[in-house]
Amino acid sequence: APHYSVVQIVFVRAVLGVLPAALFAFLEDGKQGLIPRLPHLHVLRTGLMLAAWGLFILAIRVLPLADTYTIVFGAPLFMALFGRIFLGERVTPQRLTAVCTGFVGVLIVLHPSGAGLGRPVMLALAAALAWAFATIISRKLGKNERSSTVLFTYMLLSLVATAPFVVGQWTPIATDHTSTFILMGVIGTVAHWLLAQAFRYSEISLLAPFEYTGLVWAIGLGFWLWGDVPTRVMLTGASLIIGSGIYMIQHESRTMKKQADELSASSEEVGQEVA
Repeated sequence: APHYSVVQIVFVRAVLGVLPAALFAFLEDGKQGLIPRLPHLHVLRTGLMLAAWGLFILAIRVLPLADTYTIVFGAPLFMALFGRIFLGERVTPQRLTAVCTGFVGVLIVLHPSGAGLGRPVMLALAAALAWAFATIISRKLGKNERSSTVLFTYMLLSLVATAPFVVGQWTPIATDHTSTFILMGVIGTVAHWLLAQAFRYSEISLLAPFEYTGLVWAIGLGFWLWGDVPTRVMLTGASLIIGSGIYMIQHESRTMKKQADELSASSEEVGQEVA
């Protein structure tokens, strides 16, 4: 079976996604949808996201998979912390509890071997930090740009960034892999738009626990595609991960209802005073 480099995979996904993203952005906001308001932040965000992937691959070549994933899944903790520092977002005890609980679930599932603070570990940690910083920028862009513009700009910049490197290491795509690449492009494009939407409307400390659900999806897809049966330890950890997400949803739902009730009561009091 042919081997495809990470650069080629990212390049092909960008090729498949850039035109649909451009059309989406144009239909939503005309020519303005194709012109980012904060181009420097888009460039920085794309660079950080590509760096996160590259650092992850470098780490995983030496470090055991469990160790690498455990370190990278520390990103939600950084996300919540950076959201407080750089965006002034409020990290409530409930949100911090959900993030930490999810991370404990990841530790249980992956039970890392404890490789020490060597170069591979530092690479994985750098990947987590790069992803967390990219998330902070995503939140800032979400307040100033349409999600379709964020998506289009990311696809275009990814295409430009990977094109020079893919020329010398291009592997012809096998016919039976074509549908997989197309599916990857479609799913990657839709997923990135949904991610931009999420950061547009929600605070980072709220979304951080849901980063852990990627591991749960991996367990389900592994069973469906390859018949990998989850162990009791894996299910225990996954339960904590899912539980942290459910807890966060319920807490935020109660908080929003309480705020709505207080706002309604305040409006009624003002109305009575006016009358």
